Amino acid sequence: ILFLAINLLQSVRNSLSTPAARRIVRKSKGDDADLCLRLWNELMQTHTNALRAQHVKLAGGHAMTSMEKRFWDVAPIATSDCLDSLQNLLPVPHFLASVSSILNDDEEDTASSSIHKKKIIRLLGDRVAEVIYDSPEASLFLEMVPDIVAQVNLDCLATGDGEDSLASIRRTVVMQQGALVAIESFVRSLYPSVESGKLTANAAAVFLPALTTIAKILDTTAASWIKANVNGGNGALSGAVDAQCQLLSSSSLCVSTLVTTLKARCLPQLPSIIKPLVTSLKSVNALMQESENKATSTGELLQLSILKTLQAIAETMPQFLLPYLPLLFSNGGLPSGALRQGHHQGEHSIRNAVMSLETTFATKVQVRQLIPALSQALSKKLQAENGAKWDEACSIINLMSSSIESSQRSELSPIIGK
Repeated sequence: ILFLAINLLQSVRNSLSTPAARRIVRKSKGDDADLCLRLWNELMQTHTNALRAQHVKLAGGHAMTSMEKRFWDVAPIATSDCLDSLQNLLPVPHFLASVSSILNDDEEDTASSSIHKKKIIRLLGDRVAEVIYDSPEASLFLEMVPDIVAQVNLDCLATGDGEDSLASIRRTVVMQQGALVAIESFVRSLYPSVESGKLTANAAAVFLPALTTIAKILDTTAASWIKANVNGGNGALSGAVDAQCQLLSSSSLCVSTLVTTLKARCLPQLPSIIKPLVTSLKSVNALMQESENKATSTGELLQLSILKTLQAIAETMPQFLLPYLPLLFSNGGLPSGALRQGHHQGEHSIRNAVMSLETTFATKVQVRQLIPALSQALSKKLQAENGAKWDEACSIINLMSSSIESSQRSELSPIIGK
């Protein structure tokens, strides 16, 4: 039976790869389209069950024959290949209707349903990457954005203790990360690259509420993660807290993409974006400086994600950064030595990212706004109660020099006296 199942799956995969089958599926209408959709749903369920059973077999340590081992190795790959081929051929309305039904299914959160939805979200992100913003299909995909945002807005802070609770938290966070990546694909493909009147307005009407939701998740996750760090000390980056840190990184990267695309339309959300970003940066900087393990990859990823998002904000809305400059250059923020260690590859990347961000500040932010803020920050570093923070002071002085070098003489005259 296993041998027959393997060959049947491989036959379906090979058949879907033929030009004739691709033409039939792509041009299917009515009953034929419904049949193709049913095949897709059956393959999706088979793929989910195969992954689930494979996990149970491997985790349980059951003895398997060579044929069983081959089956559990081949079945998930074969069903995944079939799905990848079929999902690119299904008519868009049928595909999206099925996806919406699965995402809105109120089935209890289990490992099986989680695997199913993760696969759906990944396929959706792959499919939208081929859509052009002014195509007829674009409006149909835009209607899917609220369903994806709903997957981001799940509560990852499960109650209870033990391995089951931790596994549930991790499943939820992985689902949220997948949805965030899909939203990035949607905004890149569906938001007009140039102002296009009604098309731009329609896309903005969908993505701005998504940004609002993600900004709230960013704020909530940052507050929870920072609190856990305070309570947990150097060992906080583990288990559920580690999952929260990863979600914080993914949220930051998604916000970066949305800000880069939506530009000044993001202005109302700027306070709810910058404040959690900077407080998280200060927290992870302190954690990296205090930790004996300087190469904590999760912490480094969070630093890079935050720096990338701040870079996007500085490039798209530099004229609106004035109220946030004191926070950005406060103790443990951008001037922190934790961003400039550069002892190995990860820290070298972080150092390059912060240097790029400082260059953007020096060239984009008006010198009459930047220099007074830097002067106040420098004064606080040199007059700190616990002694002057020379490393942070030097970082600020370097930024001041870069800003002055990038400015015209006429721009410097009003601030010389300050």
